[in-house]
Order: sequence, then structure tokens, then C-alpha cells
Amino acid sequence: MLDQITVALLQFLLEFVTILTSLMIWCLFIWIILTYLVLFRAMRPDNPGFILFSQLARPILKPFRWARIGMIDLSPIVAFFVIQFVANTAIKAINYFLS
Repeated sequence: MLDQITVALLQFLLEFVTILTSLMIWCLFIWIILTYLVLFRAMRPDNPGFILFSQLARPILKPFRWARIGMIDLSPIVAFFVIQFVANTAIKAINYFLS
């Protein structure tokens, strides 16, 4: 049986993983939209918002840069799947210890 401090810590960890996953997914999604706006010249690449989201998305996408088909970059799609898989696995593990 887990004591109250351990349960509280696991619940905090569960919320932290959920929030971190959501932030990473939204960051990638906004970066994709901004990238298309720059591509279609609706926004300049030196826009501070684009620079911010590029700096946030680059470390997330770097391990998945191998996922290309010709000129099509599939790294955001692979990153979405991997982030979801890792988050769901962590959430299930935490819930297992909580029950």
C-alpha cells in the first residue's frame, strides 16, 4: 500500500506528463502552421513568433529528422506518434502504481 506522499507525488507526475505532452503537441502544431505561413509568404521568417516556435520545435524534431520521403518531411508526424506513445505508456504505468 502506498503512503499519501507517494500517491500525491504520482498524481503530480501524472498531471505533469499530461501537461507536458499537450504543450509539446501544441508547440509542434503551431510550428507547422507558422512554417506554412512562411512558405506561402504570409509571414516573414524573422517574425519573433516564428523564431520562438522554431526554437521550441527544433529539439523535439531533431531525433526524427531521418523521416523524409524525397522533399516531404515526415518528422512532425513521427514525433506526434512517438510523443503520444511515450506519454500513454507513462500514464498507464503511473495509473498501475496508483491502483
